[in-house]
Amino acid sequence: MKLVNKQAFAILISVAALVGLVSIFLPEVVSFGWHFVHGSSAEFLVWEVPVPWGWRELRGDGFVVIQKIGRWNNAPSDAIVAKLDLPVGSAINLERLKKGIMETELKKGLYFKSQTEIQLDGETGFCMTFSDEHPDLRWIDCDFPIHRLSVGYVGTEYHSHVLDSIIHGIKANK
Repeated sequence: MKLVNKQAFAILISVAALVGLVSIFLPEVVSFGWHFVHGSSAEFLVWEVPVPWGWRELRGDGFVVIQKIGRWNNAPSDAIVAKLDLPVGSAINLERLKKGIMETELKKGLYFKSQTEIQLDGETGFCMTFSDEHPDLRWIDCDFPIHRLSVGYVGTEYHSHVLDSIIHGIKANK
């Protein structure tokens, strides 16, 4: 009887350890952990960038990605905040910038969907939205030439509204 109890206890411990290990990777647990350690925003250059609940920040060289934490088979949804590299000391030609973005995205096989204006910390910028043969995926490029900031989104249309809340929440560090 004692051998059966030891085996049952060992199986119970093994199952508990497996459940604990798997639950560490659940989106809710990852999000809670990230927000517990970092708060509700990430710093990028002179900017404070909001990180919504259920999302996390990943750093790259010269950019940050605000990434939706998804389950195993979910399509990725990422907001990318990067420095907008423009020539210094020259006038900014918005139409030329927009044309360049349009040409670049069309060469990738994307289709132009729309263009809108949006505010970021007092500057009116523009967003250009593209899609491909998958009607629910979006590539959105928002540029703010005066602030030298680019904010983009790659992911599902369902989560694309988060880009607006991220942009509206970006503030200069004090």
